[in-house]
Amino acid sequence: MKRALKLVCLLAAVLCAVVLLKGYVLQVASGTWAPTASMAQARSGASAVLLQTGAILITGGDGASGLLADAELFSTDGTFS
Repeated sequence: MKRALKLVCLLAAVLCAVVLLKGYVLQVASGTWAPTASMAQARSGASAVLLQTGAILITGGDGASGLLADAELFSTDGTFS
């Protein structure tokens, strides 16, 4: 049972990483994924929080050159800033 739970968690983490790094967003009405803007830097282990505006604030994590001390904002229009 523990092994199955670990596998499910690993698959969920990989799916989330692919979605964030490849820049795809789920189109709820059609049930499909559509391309969107890419992040300025690829990152793993980042923290994210949904803001009241509907935007998502993504902070920190590990980048290609080490720990990242910056943040990116994913807006409701599908862009990063």
